[in-house]
Amino acid sequence: MASEEKPTEKRSLRVLVIDDQESVRSFLSRFVSRLGFEVSSVESGSRAVELVKSEGFDLYFIDMRMPGLNGLETLRGIRRIVPSAAVVVMTGYADEELLAGVRAEGVIDILAKPFDLGRLRAIVAGLPRA
Repeated sequence: MASEEKPTEKRSLRVLVIDDQESVRSFLSRFVSRLGFEVSSVESGSRAVELVKSEGFDLYFIDMRMPGLNGLETLRGIRRIVPSAAVVVMTGYADEELLAGVRAEGVIDILAKPFDLGRLRAIVAGLPRA
């Protein structure tokens, strides 16, 4: 009896956008989904950490300045759950002390707001496809 082979299904890579500004979440969600990724977004670091406990993501965009958990605290919270998490941090501020802490965490990139769309596209396009 011949066994039926199921075609290998490629899943969309999943991206989580974490930013307290709805306009940034909306823009990034649309931009990244048009590149073929499945995107979720949350407005706070604490909600992101809770979501990561139940859902897996391939890439995280984290805003550095948010009420409650800041970006660095959010990054560390996610990394406690997913140590190898691929993270891009976003900032509209040049807080060198905070950025030094972020760099020490081994992030993929630090994106300045407003975004350079070519750089944003290159970061997302550089992710390995499942």
